[in-house]
Amino acid sequence: MPQQRDIIMVYYELPQGVEYHPTIIISNDAIHETEGIYYGVMCSGEIQPEEFALELIPEMIVGKKPMNKKTFVKTHLIQAYTEKELKTHIGSVTLDAFNKIKQRIVESLFDSQ
Repeated sequence: MPQQRDIIMVYYELPQGVEYHPTIIISNDAIHETEGIYYGVMCSGEIQPEEFALELIPEMIVGKKPMNKKTFVKTHLIQAYTEKELKTHIGSVTLDAFNKIKQRIVESLFDSQ
């Protein structure tokens, strides 16, 4: 069962079509137990729009596979997934990195002008 902070490959429905991207699970176990879903924030190799991007550097990742290119957390792109929609587990982010991501999500969604 995926855990908060896990990085998992998923399909994202975007305006230009469906794309395969890493996502960081941001929801807690209680949400999955109650609703049967996980919330993830998309990661991408593109920085644009820069005001919503947080670089994910190798030191922020633990586990199986390092990202093979520059990667940015797209803190404004959050989507819900069922467990069967979650594909390959590729690692996790550190607790410190997760706290930075959470803060940036709050800023992106609620504080940006």
